[in-house]
Amino acid sequence: VRIPPDQQSITICDVDTDDGRGSVYATQSYTFDHVYDQDTRQREVYDCSAHPAVQSVLQGYNATVMAYGQTGTGKTYTMEGFTNGEHRGIIP
Repeated sequence: VRIPPDQQSITICDVDTDDGRGSVYATQSYTFDHVYDQDTRQREVYDCSAHPAVQSVLQGYNATVMAYGQTGTGKTYTMEGFTNGEHRGIIP
């Protein structure tokens, strides 16, 4: 998986390792509003993704924040977090 510096897409590469060289033989790219890695802080996730949605709701629009990913990758932590400031989740 490759995440470019703009953090708005991911590219999944299928690698052929049968020949011992590990050459890429197929890729598929997906685009998102933002892609976060394992070092991203809760505040950055909120500021980039949730804050604009909250502001839209306060202006009368509908909004959804969805966390999607593999089991154990931190979706529940991101959404619920803990009660202290640095580790608070997106939802109260």
